[in-house]
Amino acid sequence: MKLTTDQTAAVQRQTGADPLPDDNPTMGQLQEIFGEHTFYVAEQGLVVPEPAAEEEVEETVEDGSVEFLLVAIWAGEDKQSLQPIEPQRTGIKLELATAH
Repeated sequence: MKLTTDQTAAVQRQTGADPLPDDNPTMGQLQEIFGEHTFYVAEQGLVVPEPAAEEEVEETVEDGSVEFLLVAIWAGEDKQSLQPIEPQRTGIKLELATAH
């Protein structure tokens, strides 16, 4: 799922993590492989947010929670490339509710 600016700010407040910027040279290739998401680089690889609730079917969630899925792992000792994997739950869930 693609996070809004407010949702990205909520993730940043809770984790300190910044997403890959939309102008990153790899963004086109990542979207081609994984679809349109907000991408985060983690120690284990590439993670993306998805709605945490099973019944949630929308592509965006204004308020509520997301769970991060690991979709690619680092390849090679130098960790300079990513290898796609079957998405795995990371156990990281965050609330996106924003103060109004």
